[in-house]
Amino acid sequence: MLLSFLRLMLAFVLLFFAQQTLVLKSITFTDLMLNSLRYGFGALCFLFGFLAVASIIRNQLETVISKGVKARIGAILLEFSLLTAIYWVLFERNVWLSSASLIMAVIYGMLSVNIEAARAAKKFRKGVEG
Repeated sequence: MLLSFLRLMLAFVLLFFAQQTLVLKSITFTDLMLNSLRYGFGALCFLFGFLAVASIIRNQLETVISKGVKARIGAILLEFSLLTAIYWVLFERNVWLSSASLIMAVIYGMLSVNIEAARAAKKFRKGVEG
């Protein structure tokens, strides 16, 4: 739970830095060449920020598949309410970068779920308990 909370805070900080450095209205070729370190830092923050959100989504989906919704409903609701609050703040600052980050994180998080391992863990748990 603490690791998920730290991932949420890391995602917020990285995406906030990305929104500070990547201003879409001011990106021109000369600006990109003269301030390449700034835009490179913003791109890396964006990349690692959406990867942190995607890992949270992947972990929650794997947990739901292996343990069921009832086992961790409190943690799921807490993490997704914090994720909603984070994206609320980010959407207020920059709609396009926030929506791109959210869409990419949801797609990547859902595609990277290891369904086979989650089902195997569920079967193993049932075999040990029963």
